Amino acid sequence: MDIEQWWPLISADTRRWLIAHNGEPVPTVVAGEIARAGGTISGEAWWIDDVGTDGAVVLSDAGVDWI
Repeated sequence: MDIEQWWPLISADTRRWLIAHNGEPVPTVVAGEIARAGGTISGEAWWIDDVGTDGAVVLSDAGVDWI
């Protein structure tokens, strides 16, 4: 599921965190909420640059720009 589909399904607190921490690695708790909302956490998604072995997600430049 693309970012524009899961964005309205995540909590307002998570949206605020993503906006305030734009460009920072996404903690596993935030990535988990995105996944529960239907966002596919994988390097195949255009909005993800990398998924670390610890589950931390780094958004792509396009994903950061969208947010």
